[in-house]
Amino acid sequence: MQILLLVEAGYRFEILLVGYQNPFHRLTNGDYCEGQTQRNNPCDNAFIICIRHMGSPANVCDIDRLQTTLIERDSDNLMFREGQSIGGVQNPIAVSGVTWPRKIEIQVYVYDTDGRGNSISMNSDYVTEFIIHPDVNASTNGAYTEEFNEIDDPSSGQRRSLQLAFRLTCLPPHFGPDCSLLCNTSACYLTATTLQPGKTSFSSPDVLTPTITTMPVRPDKTRGSSSTLRPVITVARRPSEDQAPSPVSIGLICTGAILVITAIGIVVTLLVILKMKQMKKMYSQDLVASKEKFEDSQDQGNEGKFEEHLYDTVKTTSTFRTISTTSPPPVYAAVNAMYHIAQEDPDGMAMEKNISYARVDVERNVAYGVVVGQRSQHRPMMPLPDQ
Repeated sequence: MQILLLVEAGYRFEILLVGYQNPFHRLTNGDYCEGQTQRNNPCDNAFIICIRHMGSPANVCDIDRLQTTLIERDSDNLMFREGQSIGGVQNPIAVSGVTWPRKIEIQVYVYDTDGRGNSISMNSDYVTEFIIHPDVNASTNGAYTEEFNEIDDPSSGQRRSLQLAFRLTCLPPHFGPDCSLLCNTSACYLTATTLQPGKTSFSSPDVLTPTITTMPVRPDKTRGSSSTLRPVITVARRPSEDQAPSPVSIGLICTGAILVITAIGIVVTLLVILKMKQMKKMYSQDLVASKEKFEDSQDQGNEGKFEEHLYDTVKTTSTFRTISTTSPPPVYAAVNAMYHIAQEDPDGMAMEKNISYARVDVERNVAYGVVVGQRSQHRPMMPLPDQ
């Protein structure tokens, strides 16, 4: 029973063959391609390309292996184009995988078929070998990176060079330097550098596709050097997402603010009304208590102790010390009670006169008013308790 596991590719790596030169028409052992007597005759070149992970066993092409047929007869100055078939191998060479391994090795073997057919065989002459370790990641997505390799042996007069270019592209929905990250449930949009998460559809107009134009390759580098082809990148701009709030949004915000302020005002008003009712109730209770205490003193014949009753009324009133300075203190309620009783009492004319001396300093809650003992006498004023 076989179980097939489908794994979605995360990257696409392309190897673009740019050019190959062997100006002295020599093999790696120093011999000439067409023999000593035909030194100026070029080789009949064909390539074997091995793509492998670094550290893999020798001669194991664990990523891909490609072999061309005769590329061009009698030519040691080869220039290649993108989209061209090179000895049956499409240019660029493309490989894909889940996660970009970063450390890979590319081996390019060159053989001279020597007119013995169009394919590499046991009779083909070994010309040279190039080993390249490309340094590329998705941060250069959309652009090729040039790799120039040269074998130069001044003692034998041999010089051979190979130019390649590389391009790494993350495949949706992968992104990141090594294409190992996913966009989760959202699609990605493409920028000039890498794939980013955040868009809802790859087919939307917001998907940006860079247009790449590479400069001509200049095979004038030293052996093993590398440089980046200077690309001209044209990228459409995404519409700005930082748009001003709409009038509807502003209206809703203002309406909400007004409702909040109105609710606060209603709550404050209700609290003030409740407080006023509580104060009115306390004043009424103080007035009733003062009147009853005064009447009790009359009924019991303790007129001489009215002064003490009034003093106690003020002293024991719980709200006296907390009442607002703009409101009548409890002593004012007691004086009012005395005034009304005096008016009802036929003999209370003297008391009414005495009560006229009452003065209440509301701001300091100190009564400069009266202390009345017996009805017909005006006694000195007694200070109220300290606040």
